[in-house]
Amino acid sequence: MDKVIAESIKDNQDFKILSQIYDDIETGKVPIRIEKYQLTQNIYKWKDQECSIKEIIDILYLKSWMKKGKGKYILENVKIGENLYSICGDKYFIEDDIVPIFEDVLNDKIQLNEEENIEYRFHLFLVSMPASIVRALTLTMTNKENIRQQKIQRSFHYATDEEQKKIALSFWILWNKNISIPELLSCCFPSLFSPEEIQIIQNKYMEFEKKEDFTIWFDQNYDAILQDYINKEFQGSSLRFNEYIRNELERSGICPLDRKPTEEYEWKVAANVVKKFHNEYQKWEQQIMGDGYMDIHPIFEYEYRKPIFFLQYYCFHKRNWEIFFDMMNGDKLSMDEYNHILSRMKEEGLNKYVQKKYNEYKRITSAVKDIVFVKELNINEVSQSLSRYYRRKKDGKIDYKFDRQYLLDIIEDIISELHSGLDVAGFIYILWRTHFFDHAYFDDKFTSFRDKMTEIFQLSDIPSIKEYTEKKPKTKDKAYKLWDQWDVFQRMIDKTALD
Repeated sequence: MDKVIAESIKDNQDFKILSQIYDDIETGKVPIRIEKYQLTQNIYKWKDQECSIKEIIDILYLKSWMKKGKGKYILENVKIGENLYSICGDKYFIEDDIVPIFEDVLNDKIQLNEEENIEYRFHLFLVSMPASIVRALTLTMTNKENIRQQKIQRSFHYATDEEQKKIALSFWILWNKNISIPELLSCCFPSLFSPEEIQIIQNKYMEFEKKEDFTIWFDQNYDAILQDYINKEFQGSSLRFNEYIRNELERSGICPLDRKPTEEYEWKVAANVVKKFHNEYQKWEQQIMGDGYMDIHPIFEYEYRKPIFFLQYYCFHKRNWEIFFDMMNGDKLSMDEYNHILSRMKEEGLNKYVQKKYNEYKRITSAVKDIVFVKELNINEVSQSLSRYYRRKKDGKIDYKFDRQYLLDIIEDIISELHSGLDVAGFIYILWRTHFFDHAYFDDKFTSFRDKMTEIFQLSDIPSIKEYTEKKPKTKDKAYKLWDQWDVFQRMIDKTALD
């Protein structure tokens, strides 16, 4: 077994069992059935982090895979059939055109650019929102896509029986990414199934390797029961039943945005698939925008085809932003929720980029709200407020060097990046140690200077600023870090002057 893993769990009685699992992976005895190995714990320590058994075994799989590739992940080494690969014990279908991109991402040859990184962080921001805000996103998306949904319904109505089964299966799997089978059945068919029956259905869903086999099994066993339910509860009207299902899904707060964070490597693959097959992507997107129909057939777990990554890119690059801004302009958020979003966005350091995206959104839509995601300081007003505190030259005139050489950079680059009270204190400490300000105006008190600068740069809404004084080591340490990070500070003051 890998030395790092072995050393981290060598005192655990399960060490021999985990070693056997690794040997079984090496000799090709996969997939690994965890329950057969009689491990005694569910959580293990590895590299000072708690990991589940599944996570530890995934690490063992990856270590074995890299060993076969002599330090690289090579998909050919885990290929088990035509376009089929065994990765961490699961079977994946990967389209030939995507294989080289996958390998480059897995071997860290591809990194996200600045815009792609922000779009990924924005996705994580959305899926981490409280349930009430997710519900508002859901309703916003539903309203936005009513026309598209109607077209899908018409397409479904005229589809063959085989096509209808494929579409139904796609929805089963798509919804199960956000909600478990028991939750879905309880939401759509309250009191129809007993807890024992729900568990049987869940077990069957997990048991079938091909999910279309599950759909056939479910139809054979429950079609008559469901039809009796519709006859009894909805007088046999499938339209009334469909309306009920839609309302229940909306009410439950299940968001079509996948609430499970997408792995970063998948987003890297998606971004680079679109770059390599840009013309195909544009045709795919035009079909969505023109026909209003989004093909969901390929959205299966463990299937990696170009349309899947086209969809992911489209959601990250366009759809997430549009739905979010529609929600912010709508009436589905309370004031507390609205303020929570703005506060969290500032903490995550996303507000400056989101403001830029919102300004673009406003130009092409009928949005009426002037939402301020990031404060845009007026340089003339700030300059006027600061000028009374500048030092004077030997001839008695005010020295405006700070204005002329540094203020614009600070307003454009620094202020929006200050997210905590410590950030603000470190920034103001740097200003305090320069020779631009006359300390006499503040009775040589850093705290008075700190409070005045906080007011002038409109940072008073950031909590805990007053906890940090000139004497606190954290204040100085943060100043050092900010100096290392930003060129404007390096031009403004020598680092030794911060001591």
